[in-house]
Amino acid sequence: MRLTSEQSVHGKALRVDFDFTRGSGYAVIHRALDLTLPANYAFVFRLRGECLANDLEFKLVDPTGDNVWWCNRRGYEFPKHWKTITTKRRQIEFAWGPKGGGALEHVGALEIAITAGTAAAAPCGSTTSSCASWA
Repeated sequence: MRLTSEQSVHGKALRVDFDFTRGSGYAVIHRALDLTLPANYAFVFRLRGECLANDLEFKLVDPTGDNVWWCNRRGYEFPKHWKTITTKRRQIEFAWGPKGGGALEHVGALEIAITAGTAAAAPCGSTTSSCASWA
């Protein structure tokens, strides 16, 4: 995995280059946060990519680092042109951890992961994403 910067529609974006040619793999971008969530919320970022379909995982990690909530977009077809991705509270579910479920009230980290999907055995180029909260 290689991280670089490039121009996007509204300024700079984070570019993530990855290679899943062996049929498996993942690329994870991690950002520590100290964020109390309101009763209703949404996370918005822009994304584009040049690769086959892979799983796009949006993860929220609690301050302990042990509990994860996510929205997993399996077999996600990455758009060739910039697209706004919105992840609303109702789309986020508990994924794993000792807490066992419930609502997330405070975020300790945000992660965006690209994991090898069913098409990952074929050559894969790169994906570029930008997240306003990362500016």
